[in-house]
Amino acid sequence: MSLNATYRMATLPKILSKYSVETLCYIVGIAATIGRAFSGIGQPPVMGVVADALIQQGFHSRETITTIYFASIVLAAFLMPLAGYLFDRWGARRTGLLVILALSACCFLFAYGNIHNSAFLVLLMFVSIRFFGQGALNLISSNMINQWWTQRRRLVQGWSSCIYSFAMFAILPTVTIWLDNKYGWQDTLGILASLILCIMTPIWYLFYLDDIHMDGLETRGAQRYYPMNNEEYEMNESYWHSDDDDDEEYVQPVEENISFLSKETKDTQKSLPLFLSTSMNEKTGHPVTWQSSWHEAIRCCYFWKFSWCCFSWGFLTTGLFFHWSNIYTKMNVSSTTTTVSHTLFLIGVFSAIFSLFPAYVDTCSLRPLSMAMFFLGLSFLLINFVHWHIVEWLLGITLGGVMGMMNVYFVVLLAEWFGTKHIGMITGINQAITQLGSALGPLVLLRVIKWTDSYFWTLVACSLWPFLTIVWLHY
Repeated sequence: MSLNATYRMATLPKILSKYSVETLCYIVGIAATIGRAFSGIGQPPVMGVVADALIQQGFHSRETITTIYFASIVLAAFLMPLAGYLFDRWGARRTGLLVILALSACCFLFAYGNIHNSAFLVLLMFVSIRFFGQGALNLISSNMINQWWTQRRRLVQGWSSCIYSFAMFAILPTVTIWLDNKYGWQDTLGILASLILCIMTPIWYLFYLDDIHMDGLETRGAQRYYPMNNEEYEMNESYWHSDDDDDEEYVQPVEENISFLSKETKDTQKSLPLFLSTSMNEKTGHPVTWQSSWHEAIRCCYFWKFSWCCFSWGFLTTGLFFHWSNIYTKMNVSSTTTTVSHTLFLIGVFSAIFSLFPAYVDTCSLRPLSMAMFFLGLSFLLINFVHWHIVEWLLGITLGGVMGMMNVYFVVLLAEWFGTKHIGMITGINQAITQLGSALGPLVLLRVIKWTDSYFWTLVACSLWPFLTIVWLHY
């Protein structure tokens, strides 16, 4: 069967049926990047603006809003494996439609439903926006790239995260603060919901595509179009359906083809998650390691070390973003020196730049994660001296570097280590751990600050956490 004939039989929109698989890969990458940018509506920089508005208008106290935010992230975190399961089972198209409609509906309801006086309903809205925005929409969009890109996955995810980081930290907070000052927080949410509905719905319908294998594409005929080298193509044939392999299981040797393994690492095999393999393929004599289930993933120490880094990242950065305005007030940072929006803009710019960094570094070990943790610890030391402009720029570089690198590692490493066949559940579990850290961050920092009555020593203590994590990573 020809490639074009296969396309006509596949569940692709007619407008895309004439394009090659390589072109579809680029289309998927662009569409997913736009989706990731809109997922920033559920992220702390935007939700923090809404939370501050509720506090300033006297609807709820800061402690109440902090508790609500904590509970919402915990509940949303427990729902993340469900989002991953639906992604694995339904694919990006059906799951994406559900998430986009639900996210816009929640924003409209929160804005104009006259429910912000009730703490319970505010909690429900925070859970919904957090889950459908930062959680599910980001999971679907990033994993859609993982499924359609193999050889250049890290580079594509880097550029995607570059745009995502700039949108989340530079554009969305600035626009949200401006809209809040001009129209109020309710109309701000309404405008954001309208943008989601008007922009993301046609993008979803036309360009959100299921896994290349679910669309019925004939992989043998599409080899010259798909952006991967011959070794990676043969490796991926291990789970793409082929008529020649109906009678017996066929799995290509994989450990020499996995892109993130360096020659040195293959020789030593000391820093690889190869022990995930629980059986040997009788036909090839090689261990089956590429398409791991979530049960196999959680038995790997790499999964837990990586998840701890994500937990630390979520805990510290979310706590910082949530209390940033109050920190500047307590530290007597005047508007003539700097503002929260200006600092976030710097973080967004450098986050976008550092998103390209992981595409050009060795990934056979945990050294890149150690670098991200080092920047995270350093940033918590620098914020105490943000009165100086040079320190504010250094803070933008260090914290932006953390956000940029982790935004890529967060979506790429698990796919490279465990494959993409069950990537929804695997990333869902990891995101649940990360969001649990994001939930604990604001509440714990609030308690510590009240106990010590000082932001300085709290931030110094927080800086020690990432440095201790570096020691554990290499233990």
